[in-house]
Amino acid sequence: MKSNSLLARVEDFLKARDGQWVDAKLLMEVGGMFAWRTRVSDCRKLGMYIENRQRSVNGYTCTEYRYTSGGFRLTSQDATRRKSRS
Repeated sequence: MKSNSLLARVEDFLKARDGQWVDAKLLMEVGGMFAWRTRVSDCRKLGMYIENRQRSVNGYTCTEYRYTSGGFRLTSQDATRRKSRS
């Protein structure tokens, strides 16, 4: 995405790390401290497949996100389009 918006920054950041788990703290720095979760949600609405997980690291909960370009999301619109092509 060719823009300097926070959404574009998060999108570019995740796409540059395709398949890698990214600590939410890094996304907070890239996407803005108070709205980075919204930016991740907006990326998902654009069709990006983004997973998240939580794990314990040294007694702390670590939240991580991973974008995968090979991921596939089936939406109701996709299903409708496929039926009409058949």
